[in-house]
Amino acid sequence: MDSKELFVSELVQQHQDKTTRFQYISSNFRGAVNESCLNHVTELENKQRVIDEVKNSIYGALGEHKVVKELENLSDENILINDFALTFHPAIYNRQENDYIKSIQIDHLLVTPSGIFIIETKNWSENH
Repeated sequence: MDSKELFVSELVQQHQDKTTRFQYISSNFRGAVNESCLNHVTELENKQRVIDEVKNSIYGALGEHKVVKELENLSDENILINDFALTFHPAIYNRQENDYIKSIQIDHLLVTPSGIFIIETKNWSENH
């Protein structure tokens, strides 16, 4: 085959491929659209999931910050420990859940003359 015949052969093959694709799209339009969009939709869904996770973390941190600012107004005889974490070795058995507690995280631990208070912060949305 010379170069002109090869070129014509490639054009014929491209035309056949495009005709086959056109027939597929024409006969199965909804499936073809879904197929061509699937990767983009999946990518957008993954981005949305990451954004939601980050957004929830940010809202949680903002809520904890507001609580810290309020608790800092207490007198100096109170001790505030934020983001208190403790790991248990060995883990503690939890009968209710039939599992083991390996660690805990407390948003705010407030030590006062009248007792120790564990404060869990939730930053509720006005919409929910």
